Amino acid sequence: GDLVQAGTLQGNGVTVTSTGTLTQQGRIVAGNGTSTLSAAAINQTESGSIQGGGGLSLRATGGIVNRGFVGTAADLLLQAGGVIENGGLLYGGGHLWLLSDALVNRFGNILAGNSLWIQRDAAGTASGSVLNSSGTIETQRGDITVRTGTLTNQREGLVVTESGSTAADMPSWAGGTTAQIPIGYFNNTKDYTIVKDVSINDNGGTNGCGCSKVTSYFYSIASTVINGTISVPVYQSNINVVASGGEARFLSGKDILIDSGSLNNKASLIGAYGNVLLSGGDLNNSSYQSGSSKRVLYYKFDTKDSRVFWGANNPGRLLQYFPFVLAQDNGVEYTPGQTYAATIQAGGAITASFSQNISNTNLQPGSGGFMPALATPTLAGVSALTPVGA
Repeated sequence: GDLVQAGTLQGNGVTVTSTGTLTQQGRIVAGNGTSTLSAAAINQTESGSIQGGGGLSLRATGGIVNRGFVGTAADLLLQAGGVIENGGLLYGGGHLWLLSDALVNRFGNILAGNSLWIQRDAAGTASGSVLNSSGTIETQRGDITVRTGTLTNQREGLVVTESGSTAADMPSWAGGTTAQIPIGYFNNTKDYTIVKDVSINDNGGTNGCGCSKVTSYFYSIASTVINGTISVPVYQSNINVVASGGEARFLSGKDILIDSGSLNNKASLIGAYGNVLLSGGDLNNSSYQSGSSKRVLYYKFDTKDSRVFWGANNPGRLLQYFPFVLAQDNGVEYTPGQTYAATIQAGGAITASFSQNISNTNLQPGSGGFMPALATPTLAGVSALTPVGA
């Protein structure tokens, strides 16, 4: 049945077996002997710790979840029929095998002193998927080998949204070197008024006075319109990028080999001190840049066009637009924001062979490799824990 381990188990080698779910929330400390935990499912909480100096294996017919610390100075094996999910620290001072149908490393750290394999089984069969979301997967001296259907290396909570306007949203009167801006665009009390003028005209008639009234209407346009500038956005684009986690990292102290049906590196890092060898169906290496771009046309009142000041005997016969001319066009103005770079870098060569598509924004061969991200953890309470191959 199910087993809850909340205390301390200690020995030269430790073996724990459960036919149900093994919940490990205490401490398991082993010496240089071989240690094995076997169950239908293994769940280690944040308070749990499994440490050893010899070979350490966690085997489950279902899934394995680690929120705490699993570490050994020697080789480490996690083998699951379902999903291996890590949000804590997995450390193997020697080789490290993660064999499962799927691996999810969310905000977790995985570190091998020597080489690391991520695949379905020891024979090298590809797993279904690997997700490294704002986590670090690293080797200090050995290779990283990943064989999977889909590998996603991403920032947790990465969301990219784009908004803005296009030329189709621009007023119909704008876009040219001149603009006839309709009266309705302006405020008829602030920007202009229609003035009524009544004058007496002496026609020199013989019957009586011979005088007649002459009524005319004309525009009185505010100086803010005549001397001001009207700006018209041709288009505006805003790209907003948010993420709840930092970049995810695959870092190899030697070479890294990834064979994946679909490899997606989203604003994150894949790096090796040696060579990077990538193969599969398609590669999407996607960087993102937040910011905004716009193009604005600036119009000024056309003082040379006097028709707007002509009077009329009826307000409806006045010119129904104000004349403007293009005064300034700065072209596209770009305001950059934060960069979220997707990088594949190698101290040696980068080889990418994909049968369908390579969508890339940043490859850096010969970059000198990378700075290690994870320090070797201290394995407390275990004697003679010198990492293998050190």
